[in-house]
Amino acid sequence: MKQKIFLVLLVVISISIQAQDRAKCIEGDCENGVGVSVGDSGIRYEGSFQNGLKSGKGKQIETNGNIYSGDWQNDFPNGKGTYKQTSGEKYTGSFI
Repeated sequence: MKQKIFLVLLVVISISIQAQDRAKCIEGDCENGVGVSVGDSGIRYEGSFQNGLKSGKGKQIETNGNIYSGDWQNDFPNGKGTYKQTSGEKYTGSFI
């Protein structure tokens, strides 16, 4: 249980830092629709946008290969999702 709590905190901190990464739209509608964006640091997001923010369903691929796939709201994971680390560890559940 402690490992899952630590993993969730690590995910939230990691994604929160990455949310500040300025992203460039490389495909589709990254303002109000579905598109693909890549941040200055190389973080890639594929999914829905609302008012230029990640909102709805989407997948974020970090530069280290970790992946969050699930619900987004106002540029942050919010709702149900899965975070997979390249180490093989995985958390599936609710994000707030």
